[in-house]
Amino acid sequence: MSSSQFKRGKSKDTLSFRNQVFMIISKLYPKEDFQLPDNDPDVIIAREVQVGLQNLEAKFLKSDQKEPTLEALTKEHFSFVFDSVEPKILSFEDVLPQLRPQLMPQEYAQRAPIVSIPFGKTLCVGIVVDDEKGYLYLNQEDISQWQKSPEALLDTAIENLDKASSKLVMHTSKNEQAKFISIGAQDGFDAARILSPKLHDFISEQIGSPFHFGVPNRDFLICWSAASEKFMEFAKTKIRKVFEEQPYPLSPNTFVIDSKGEVIENENLA
Repeated sequence: MSSSQFKRGKSKDTLSFRNQVFMIISKLYPKEDFQLPDNDPDVIIAREVQVGLQNLEAKFLKSDQKEPTLEALTKEHFSFVFDSVEPKILSFEDVLPQLRPQLMPQEYAQRAPIVSIPFGKTLCVGIVVDDEKGYLYLNQEDISQWQKSPEALLDTAIENLDKASSKLVMHTSKNEQAKFISIGAQDGFDAARILSPKLHDFISEQIGSPFHFGVPNRDFLICWSAASEKFMEFAKTKIRKVFEEQPYPLSPNTFVIDSKGEVIENENLA
């Protein structure tokens, strides 16, 4: 197994990694039923738990990248699902600090009874429990037993992400022809940061309001000034390219956040 086979990059590399992990867990747990979502190459569903593979892949890439190592890492990664016979009941006190917002395509939210709030025309906002082994989407049963509303949990999730982003590095340009800010922390929540009112205020101070933005995949967020007309075509091309070629695709479209914080989605026909 070569290191280049599982490099971080296009969807085919992510699918290849997931297929390798699937073969391993199928041998480890032959009586279990696993599902491989078509539109999320970074997830394997086990016992109705959506197990993200991003952290597993990162650990593997930092290792010797040999087959026995991947088997050991995979077994450890899925241990929280299979360690107990009974499904793990999420405790609100335990997961509260781990809540994060996550953007997802609408069809993803339609596959399971997970918590989802509409965002623009084609996306939804989910709430996840961010664990070092991956993350779990909150479902309706979770919030019912906690007696919490999706909106209240989302506010908490956004606050948590703000705190985790205190040392976030942004790429900026204040050139009148191309006023933009891009974020690429590669932690799985770059696109979701557009949900933060604090980030809205910061971006508005830097490049003006209203401003445009794009979230072509989970690990990319770019915002630019409405006055930067020449930058628009470049941004549209970049957004579509990332959407078509990179893992975890969200939307090829461009969006606008107006002065009231309202989100408007525009179809990218470029």
